Amino acid sequence: KAALLILLDLSRSMLAEDIQPNRLERAKLKLEDFFNAKPNTKIGLIAFAGSAHSVVPFSKDYKTITRQMEALRPDIMPIQGSNLEDALDLADSLLLKIIAPSTIVIVTDNIDDSDFQRISQSAAQSHIELMAISTPSGAPIPFRNREIKDKAGNTVISSLNTIALNQLEEIENVNVITVTLDDSDVKILAARVRQNLEFEIDLEN
Repeated sequence: KAALLILLDLSRSMLAEDIQPNRLERAKLKLEDFFNAKPNTKIGLIAFAGSAHSVVPFSKDYKTITRQMEALRPDIMPIQGSNLEDALDLADSLLLKIIAPSTIVIVTDNIDDSDFQRISQSAAQSHIELMAISTPSGAPIPFRNREIKDKAGNTVISSLNTIALNQLEEIENVNVITVTLDDSDVKILAARVRQNLEFEIDLEN
């Protein structure tokens, strides 16, 4: 049966507050709204920063997934950073035995140009939805009651790379969702996931 894997970014930049209360907490709320929209598929959860880790195996118990997700924060991750490649490697391995077309939902605040090739590889096997949790204007990254600065002493501003996102949408099997104030974004996501399940339903009939 088709499945869905959520890749949740737990890098320190997800604590930036250009989206209230911060990017990470807004992402969790959006994912909870997504569960409430009844995507009708089993879901697994991967958390990633400098390394990637499976948090919840595939399950339709969305309440359990929500409880596990609520406890996630950057300081519990063993390695800092934002290693999307590691997360996609883990996702691909977990989806390897699933024949039906599955979906990977990447929830992150930014995508680097260097990620394009790796995303394309996963998109050849799975449908990919990327939810961008940040703004073009960006915000500082809080860390231990101060803001992260570069080597020159300037405050680091983490912002959304809109050019990269536009280019990402040109990859076949990849969609980009930007966060909205209401729940229209997660409703669109849930509708796409249900549409992706039509292949499985057709086979059963």
